[in-house]
Amino acid sequence: LTSLMDPVLLQRAAELGNAEAQYVLGAALLTGQGIEKDLPRAVDLFRCAAEQNHAGAMCNLGVLHAQGLGVEKDEEMAKSFYERSVELEDPNGFFNLALVYAQGRDKDFAKAAQLARLAQLGGHQQAEELLESLPGQDEYILCRLRALQNRTADLIEDLRANSTASAQQNLAKLAKRLEELRHEMASRKEKA
Repeated sequence: LTSLMDPVLLQRAAELGNAEAQYVLGAALLTGQGIEKDLPRAVDLFRCAAEQNHAGAMCNLGVLHAQGLGVEKDEEMAKSFYERSVELEDPNGFFNLALVYAQGRDKDFAKAAQLARLAQLGGHQQAEELLESLPGQDEYILCRLRALQNRTADLIEDLRANSTASAQQNLAKLAKRLEELRHEMASRKEKA
């Protein structure tokens, strides 16, 4: 629990049926962050929050079922919770369901890519990395490479015009990412 949250008030709100409080308290009990770990109680709280359509709780229940933590390991149940989370447009749900299609028994890389793009649009930090790792995403990578090249050209102009420290930092970050994508494309061509 963060120092800004009063554990007593959070507990009381969870007991009164507040889905967000149930989710936050469940997450704290799952990780032991600021409170003693209690996996069975975390699962119960996530279930209560999920019954109230809390997307994060649904996604967490999916993860718990996928890994068999505090519940029976059940990939179909995990997928079902991710799908429910996706219906509520949860970026983590999109990402985890993309992983199911990318790594699960019934692989569907096109579906995984579609879901990963939606996770990326929702701000999921690992979605781009997943997209770049999926087979058949060379066009996506080329598009990203072109966008980075254009952004790099803009920053070079900004640097020439203003010579600011922030422009130099941004340019260095983009140059690094551009190089990573070039290596990825070269690696894909070697494998093909």
